[in-house]
Amino acid sequence: MRFSDFYAGGGGWSLGLALAGMQQVMSAEIWPVANRTREWNFGTSETEIDIRKMDPTSVPDCDLIVGSPPCTQFSYANKGGNGDLHDGMQDVRSFLRVIREKKPRYWVMENVPRLADILRSELREDGSLAEFADLFASIDVFDMSDWGVPQRRRRCIAGRYPREALLALRGRRAPTLAEIVEGCASGVDPVWGYLCSNVTDNDPGASLTWEEERINREKKQNHPIYNDMAFPDVPDATARTVTATCTKVSRESIVVPDGKGGYRLLTAREMAAAQSFPLSYQFPAKSQTDRVKMAGNAIPPLFTYLVGLAVKGEAIPDTLPSFSPVGGAVAFAAQTRARGNSKKADRSFRAAVSKLRFKSGMSFEVNNANGRWKMVFNLGGQGRVETLSPADISGIVGTLSDDVLKAIPEINANDVQDAWVNSTRAEHHPFMIVDMIEGLIPAVELDWGAADKLLERAYAIAGSDVPNKASHNQELITIGLVLADAFNRKIG
Repeated sequence: MRFSDFYAGGGGWSLGLALAGMQQVMSAEIWPVANRTREWNFGTSETEIDIRKMDPTSVPDCDLIVGSPPCTQFSYANKGGNGDLHDGMQDVRSFLRVIREKKPRYWVMENVPRLADILRSELREDGSLAEFADLFASIDVFDMSDWGVPQRRRRCIAGRYPREALLALRGRRAPTLAEIVEGCASGVDPVWGYLCSNVTDNDPGASLTWEEERINREKKQNHPIYNDMAFPDVPDATARTVTATCTKVSRESIVVPDGKGGYRLLTAREMAAAQSFPLSYQFPAKSQTDRVKMAGNAIPPLFTYLVGLAVKGEAIPDTLPSFSPVGGAVAFAAQTRARGNSKKADRSFRAAVSKLRFKSGMSFEVNNANGRWKMVFNLGGQGRVETLSPADISGIVGTLSDDVLKAIPEINANDVQDAWVNSTRAEHHPFMIVDMIEGLIPAVELDWGAADKLLERAYAIAGSDVPNKASHNQELITIGLVLADAFNRKIG
């Protein structure tokens, strides 16, 4: 059977379908780095193709057309879900125009889960994709781990293909994160099962610094809105979703022990293995960033292999196939960026005080927005979160913070900014200050008769009643208001 691969990227579709015994007749991708990767592995000759401008009639006849239009504009990770949907839909429409023109027996499109609801809406009679509604047989959101991919990766899978045959192939055991790390170290492929004698892209690089570790923890375990994540990641479970842009200070990064008492990110090879790329698959990009991007953006090849088997009506063999790049060559080492201090002098900071964080956006945080270090109160709630400024807090608290002021040491704002810019582990580093404020909570003694109305005053400024969450945490929030005022007066 013959297939064409659109928005082919680093080869997630092409690899899986080739391993299922299908013949590729065309692949289309505009990114030269990804095209070179498929050339390296499959021996094809690729040219950069802008699918938005491509003539659909130029596509060869084939049995199956697959594609993964760029997901950036649809992802909730992009600007909190405020990406340019109109721009993203241009790629979806371009792909569907090919399907309309070529009328393959089967077709499959993959993207982030959010696209499923967008498609269901836009395929309605008055929707922007109404003209393509007859092409679709199913729109689903699947978790790739159900098919044995060692990653909890939910994806929209839409199109017209043997859906029930694919569902019947579920149930393979997915390797754990610990098995991914061990497999990459030993050369025994954790997914495909064969021995790879030369594993590339598995240099762990530098471990997290104390500051990077703290920022990573804050984003995962102390986020003012989102649910908490494990730090480090749980070794005896499948990996969380691999992304293309994870960094040492991102919430999305996957963190494991470095074997030296600290922590590190996954290597590019471990990320690719979590995506189910065979250990022998090569990513011949000059930079580590591009290798990670290709691995993180791909559709898992194990899943596409099973799609290929479903299309062909075949069962999973007892032994999965192995893969060798054309010519057997391994890729050169990627360029890595040396660690250095390239932080801007006005580097921004914000961190919630852990015991004064109540979720749903309600928290006390220290930040340096607009060049001034201060502690504010985020009132929480749906949509835009109102924030009480130092002036607001001072007007509410009055003289109640006088005694607490004595417990806070002298703080020079310039020293705090300098420690933050230069990652200096000193008592005036902002994370140390956040911890200092938290440590003062048990020592705050208030005249509760005088403090009783602070909460009502706080929410009155925003023109709202006191929500239940705030009422249930009245004592801590009142202490937080007093601590915030004392801190702002001390550093102001």
